[in-house]
Amino acid sequence: MHFGFVLNLVACLFTIYACFSISESFDVLSQSSFGEISLTEVNGKFPDGVELFIGLRAAALDNPINGVGEVVVGFDQICDLDGFQRYMDPADCETCREISANTVTSLIMAVVSFLPSFTTDILRMYSGYDVNCQKFFAVVFGTITVLLTMNTLFTYKFYCSDKFYSGIYGFDADGNVLSADVPTDSGEYEIDFDYTWGWGLMFLLAGTVLKFADAFFHCIVPTPIVTRDNGEKTIYEKIKGEDEEEEEVLEEEP
Repeated sequence: MHFGFVLNLVACLFTIYACFSISESFDVLSQSSFGEISLTEVNGKFPDGVELFIGLRAAALDNPINGVGEVVVGFDQICDLDGFQRYMDPADCETCREISANTVTSLIMAVVSFLPSFTTDILRMYSGYDVNCQKFFAVVFGTITVLLTMNTLFTYKFYCSDKFYSGIYGFDADGNVLSADVPTDSGEYEIDFDYTWGWGLMFLLAGTVLKFADAFFHCIVPTPIVTRDNGEKTIYEKIKGEDEEEEEVLEEEP
């Protein structure tokens, strides 16, 4: 249980770090995003690459081309932003916004669900407080936390990050993506979209694994036998009653 408490604490800190991906600050998102996309022109027509950091409420763009610079675009603004069709299909521009509230709420609730589990971990370290209800609560809250973080991870992947371009795409001179049946090298530009996991996603994934390990330890570590065996419980109550009687006698003696 001491080891489980340490795992639980580290998992909580990792999950809190992932919460920074909720920010709409460029500096914060660039260090805690859930996904990073590096854009490079295959034929070297652009001297500098473009970086896109995807969070849970916004995307941060570092585009040195044409003096765009560092820009943060909220998911509720993507559809209205001219030029964002160069990063994702315009038909999918609403998807990240639609699931943003879901992922943010799940992540915050996951952090909150850690709080009662710390008390349970500490109580189960001592045999006098290690009872079946504490074990039950630890497993339940651990499972809830894991489900909440997994909901954030999978919802983000399937309904947001997968909607951005990944791989090599051809673009015309106006920056519009070529249709799938046209060779990518036949356009004016050939852009390679290299997607990698961001620090926020990696920390949340690590925190989920550690929290699962903590819940697993609670499952396999039994409570003291006196909490599960009626015979042992009877003996314990008998000894406890005898001790109380002796204390009463000692108190009555002058």
